[in-house]
Amino acid sequence: METNKFDYEKFKKEAAQRLKNGESLLGKEGVFTNLLKDFLEATHERELESHIATDKNANRKNGKGK
Repeated sequence: METNKFDYEKFKKEAAQRLKNGESLLGKEGVFTNLLKDFLEATHERELESHIATDKNANRKNGKGK
């Protein structure tokens, strides 16, 4: 799995500059759009990994069990 080190200081400076330039917070090209997208994807991935790791019924997805 790929681990990206988030550079908060760099993001903070870029976000402040973009907001000063009048860009919106959200939307297709918003200041926080990529941050929010990455956060939600990582959260979803971890939740799925946790669910699969603790699932005791391995054949539950298709509705049939042993």
